[in-house]
Amino acid sequence: MGHVYVRIGLGCLTGDKFRYYTGLIDTGATKTVLPSGIAKELGIEKGAARSVMTGNGPAAVYEGTARLEIEGSGIVSPIWISDQVHEVVIGVTTLELMGLAVDPREGKLKKGEFLFYKAVLD
Repeated sequence: MGHVYVRIGLGCLTGDKFRYYTGLIDTGATKTVLPSGIAKELGIEKGAARSVMTGNGPAAVYEGTARLEIEGSGIVSPIWISDQVHEVVIGVTTLELMGLAVDPREGKLKKGEFLFYKAVLD
């Protein structure tokens, strides 16, 4: 399949700053991760420090919250801010909250399904 990149809109919660970037979809990542320089540029504040597991072992990230837009779907979502990544990385939580999924045959996004556990309806 290769790498899948999409255009993602990012902004602070106040709506003062909003810009578009190219983001790499990583289905192995939980949350969307912004480089600290982009977060600073958009006025997204670093919150509490967290330790997360990466392919290279543990890494430090900071909690944050941002406005996100991909292919017409928009949400406000928790994100991570990293001093170590150099591009926007879009995680599966973001895709699921937006009702999007990766089509591995086409190497692009498609409309996904929102899931609801049936047993709670019985």
